[in-house]
Amino acid sequence: LGRPVSHRPPIVVSALAIAVAGATLVPLVYLGVRVAELGPEGIGAILFRPRTADLFFTTLLVAFGVAITTLVLGIGTATIVSRVALPAPRLWWVVLALPVAVPSYVAAFVLVSVRPGTSGVLPTIAVISLSTFPYVTLATLAAFRRADHAAADVARSLGASEFRAFFT
Repeated sequence: LGRPVSHRPPIVVSALAIAVAGATLVPLVYLGVRVAELGPEGIGAILFRPRTADLFFTTLLVAFGVAITTLVLGIGTATIVSRVALPAPRLWWVVLALPVAVPSYVAAFVLVSVRPGTSGVLPTIAVISLSTFPYVTLATLAAFRRADHAAADVARSLGASEFRAFFT
């Protein structure tokens, strides 16, 4: 029957994986050492200064803004592509997936190059949302394809509008 099959990777592959994992921990270890050098007073001075609170709340605003914008754009485009008879329906899947190929930092660079001086929360939300809404769109399109449309069909046959039947 031959030699037994080993499910373990070769030792060289394991050693390389451990080395890469160790290298990724270097920045975290560095930060840990720097924080330990500060002591409790230094940490408190950094955490409780006004600039830290400003950055924290700006980050929350961007996160919520991107989440809401991405959901609206993603579900909206998925609804249009799945419910409206567009020409070349398969092409729309590809077109809607294209922004995924452009990293958000490249999109931000393009925006700043086209409109110099662009900065702030709203352009940040716009760039990140436009770069990431295809993830929501594609997942929603897949869910719409798998969904049973019988409830919506019954709702429409009972006189419900398209809008109301969609939420059935």
